[in-house]
Amino acid sequence: MYIPDAVFQGDKYGIPLLDLSKQAEFIVPPVRMWGQNTRRQVFTGTFGFYVKDYKFSALWKHPENLLFSGCQTIIEPNFSTSDEMPEAVGIYGIYQKRWLSRFWQTKGINVIVDLNVSEKFQEINLLGVPDGWSSFATRAQKGSNNLLKTMFDLACHKAGNNPKIFLVYGGGKEVENMCNQNKWMWIPEHMAEIKAAYHG
Repeated sequence: MYIPDAVFQGDKYGIPLLDLSKQAEFIVPPVRMWGQNTRRQVFTGTFGFYVKDYKFSALWKHPENLLFSGCQTIIEPNFSTSDEMPEAVGIYGIYQKRWLSRFWQTKGINVIVDLNVSEKFQEINLLGVPDGWSSFATRAQKGSNNLLKTMFDLACHKAGNNPKIFLVYGGGKEVENMCNQNKWMWIPEHMAEIKAAYHG
């Protein structure tokens, strides 16, 4: 498959502008993190990327590998950020995930915007996300309730209302309870699922 060195209509810094018509309107089950399935395994659900960067960084060179899976929906690749990271490095990671997402949209895949960035990059992270966008996801850690509220507020501001999708991955029972109270979607981390299955 030929992958062009494509330049998409961009926002500030040339970050590609996502296609509003190809945002996810709902979650296509099951939701799996990239690397849980073998690359040759057909998968028609939703891929997320809340894993170590090295597990998906090769997609930057070979974005077609995701297309071979047959997935219908993706949560944007989550390139790691931190408040100590130089701004230029963080912006490049945001550019990468938005370019990949925009490219996959051209191939018929629906996109959920990733909000899981450090506080320093929260506003920059929305570059390339058009007003009216209404599908978002993030990863939670234990004790991250206040951060989740901030991310939900950002999602509401961009959507112009309560978003259609606000999905939270991980964080344990405390986060699960918060999601239930706020009617957010919650998915346990993969290892938590394995432990629960093992212990019955």
